Amino acid sequence: MTEFLAGYETLSLLEKIYTVSLIIGIIVPLLDLLMGVLSIGLHVGADVDISMDSDMNFASTWLPLSPLAILSFLVLFGGGGLVSLYFVNEKISLVFAVILGYSFAIVMNKFVIIPLKKNRMTPPKSGEIIGHTARVTSSIIESGFGEIVIIINRVTLNYTAASSDNEAIGYGETVKVLELKENGVAIVRKEKKGEI
Repeated sequence: MTEFLAGYETLSLLEKIYTVSLIIGIIVPLLDLLMGVLSIGLHVGADVDISMDSDMNFASTWLPLSPLAILSFLVLFGGGGLVSLYFVNEKISLVFAVILGYSFAIVMNKFVIIPLKKNRMTPPKSGEIIGHTARVTSSIIESGFGEIVIIINRVTLNYTAASSDNEAIGYGETVKVLELKENGVAIVRKEKKGEI
């Protein structure tokens, strides 16, 4: 370890900056992957992304401030900078590393992060399930409970269910959700053949 630290001491300031950037850019995602603590999207207390409406997407595209874009910048800035020091002087290396890191952060942001955020599915609010049809996945017994599954906006939800008429509803039947009680029990009615 002392040999490693002695080698680190001989590096120039710019080489140290590149090395630390590269290490941070690699270690943080690895820790996230191993520990699941930060969950990439990285929930570091608050989301730092600048999100605008789709017609005002300039800032979120050209100012990549999401944690994943920043880590992408650090990896390419550090790695590109260290490699470029072998070919050019420090000033040109710094310019090259900044341009390389920034370019990669923009590419990651535009083609990976923003499309993933647009595809993020949010579960519907409890009131939104009222009036939708569902399928019985565990038979609802007479004057008792069963289970239903409902799909809204590509999100699959399971609810404990009871019949509004206190009748038994068999597995696989289609029902309509009439109400959602505070305790999370869905009150349903069996749909007639003509209603489907």
